[in-house]
Amino acid sequence: METIIIATDFSESATNAALYAAYLSGPLRVHTIILYHSYDSAPQATEIPLPESKDAALAHESSLTALEATEAKMQPFISKHTSVEIIANELPIVVGIQRLLDERRVGLVVTGITGKSNLEKFLIGSNTIAIADACTAPVLVVPEQVEFKPIAKAVFACDLDKVDDTMPVGTLAQLADTLAFKLLVLNIVKPEAGFDPGIIPEQYKLHGLLDRLNPEYHYVEYNDVVEGIMNFAETQQADLVMTVPKRYGFFDNLFHKSVTKKLAHHTRLPLLIFKHE
Repeated sequence: METIIIATDFSESATNAALYAAYLSGPLRVHTIILYHSYDSAPQATEIPLPESKDAALAHESSLTALEATEAKMQPFISKHTSVEIIANELPIVVGIQRLLDERRVGLVVTGITGKSNLEKFLIGSNTIAIADACTAPVLVVPEQVEFKPIAKAVFACDLDKVDDTMPVGTLAQLADTLAFKLLVLNIVKPEAGFDPGIIPEQYKLHGLLDRLNPEYHYVEYNDVVEGIMNFAETQQADLVMTVPKRYGFFDNLFHKSVTKKLAHHTRLPLLIFKHE
């Protein structure tokens, strides 16, 4: 986590995510924060108005000014060992972030989700899902109402399918060691699913990969996967939810609009989306 990217469009949601990331810079031992803005298709309902002019130079200058204002808000909460670099360009948001990921050793991308207006909800939500879906680094999605506090307990929601191929053991272990949180491993099945004998060897694999982190394992029945994760995390008073999206099985529909919207809009907890290692 030496370098993290904070993607901002200057909305209240994005600014809150930037402040949350600033607070994390100390516990995560972040060396460099890249504060990034794409003015390719910025929402107009933002906290800091952007020019309507299509002149690229003016848009660039205005974006840098807005980034400096965001950095100033973050500065009281940033670790003294962390430097901030501001970058603005006209690339589409996903392309711009992925280019930074290709050029730099980035351990995390941070973004907000859900604004107050319908326009913000649509644009911010769409950009966030596109970032989480396409980027090759883990993505931390910070709901607008979240305020930072030390992460004492984290829920890792996973399925029991192809555990060897999908478990982000290295990154998960690094976070658990660095932040020293209590890890709760959660598996949810629908009540009507019935017993699958193939689960037993996958459970052995899961324990073999994660037991060294001293987690608690929880196996829960719930009709709605997203609500099940959120209800469990809130009941356990967790500070963070983590998961690995899949194109098959348990999280087959994680990036489907309705499911993602429900997950993002109903959680009061930050959501860390890992990538396959």
